[in-house]
Amino acid sequence: MGLTRQPLPAIAWIFDFGAEKAFPVCLFSIQQASPGLFEHAPLIVVDCGISDSMRTWMLSLRRSNLHIISAKLPESTSVMGGDSSRAASVMRLRIELPQLLTASIADALIPEFETFLQLDTDTVFLSDPTSRLTEPWAGEDIRCCYEWDWVGEPRDDQQTFMKFVRPSSFAVADYVEKLPQVADALGLSLGELRTVPTVNSGVWMARTQGRLSEGWRDQYDGLRKLDATLGMGFLNPFSSEQNALSLAIYLGAVTPRFMPRRMNNLPPKAPHHWPADVCIAHFISMGKNWHRGAYRLWSDFRKRAISCGFAPASLLMPHLPDPLQYGS
Repeated sequence: MGLTRQPLPAIAWIFDFGAEKAFPVCLFSIQQASPGLFEHAPLIVVDCGISDSMRTWMLSLRRSNLHIISAKLPESTSVMGGDSSRAASVMRLRIELPQLLTASIADALIPEFETFLQLDTDTVFLSDPTSRLTEPWAGEDIRCCYEWDWVGEPRDDQQTFMKFVRPSSFAVADYVEKLPQVADALGLSLGELRTVPTVNSGVWMARTQGRLSEGWRDQYDGLRKLDATLGMGFLNPFSSEQNALSLAIYLGAVTPRFMPRRMNNLPPKAPHHWPADVCIAHFISMGKNWHRGAYRLWSDFRKRAISCGFAPASLLMPHLPDPLQYGS
């Protein structure tokens, strides 16, 4: 007997105006690569402060399966370092997404569903992931992918998992001095702490009735208390949500099922190209990396979305013009 497939999951995005102008391209790519999901899966936008123009455009699509629900951002006291920035607060709220969706279902704001795929707005579907998204669950709390990068020159093709101990995890330059205290707080040796790999929290699946939020939130709160002990502003508030998930998985508080890289493929560095089997491309740090050749794939989707009338150019990151050699 074959495995019993699950119903279609919902697809959920949680963002504010700062990340909204990548969203239409993401939605367009789903329409192109996975018409079944686009037409039939619940498409849930958690509004953390989107612009009126973006909301008007979404409503103009007149899609009965596209739902916009408003969310209140957490108090700054529950955000790493007491950070009051909207971006850090939105990322902190992502930890509560399963519970937020469950409450919205109970209030009949959105249709009922059991599982969902959470996406950053800077993602693009290159092929249909439905068969992977509908695989039966077997006790895992989350399905996600490791982060990875090249060590040294990319042309040598020496790849490794990215680690928690790296500059972007911290908000100070001299973080190495306090790593023994971080390790001790986590119950690890310093050597083991340096081996902890990170997962990427831009693409993951969970269940609305699962226990993901509890373990993830506990680890985040633990890091927040550690930050206060070491001197508030030691840990980077913009990576702490992802690092808390990575540590919760490593320490056993959250049970993962790892998806293959092609479900959340980060942009290759020259001379490498996008692998042929990529399903979801994730254009991380787009502003910083916009000049790289791998990001022209996103440019192509933007051009197509504009040319076919799916979305106006004014909503598709016009502040990032393509390199002149790429063409208009």
